[in-house]
Amino acid sequence: MTGSFTSVSDVRTRLGNAEAYLRSRSDRRSVFLTVYAEMTATIETGIESGVFDDPDWVHEYLIDFAD
Repeated sequence: MTGSFTSVSDVRTRLGNAEAYLRSRSDRRSVFLTVYAEMTATIETGIESGVFDDPDWVHEYLIDFAD
């Protein structure tokens, strides 16, 4: 994965692509990306549903953390 992430969607897409690449090669490192992608999707759902007190901060943190 190269370059900074630009959105939550970008994080999900690029994590999914990296996961698929590793899984296609039976690379066990894909497990980390599987969990990370699930966590990202769960947080995104929380942002959209108003679970967080400061969803804008969580949104930016998710992107920054992925970088």
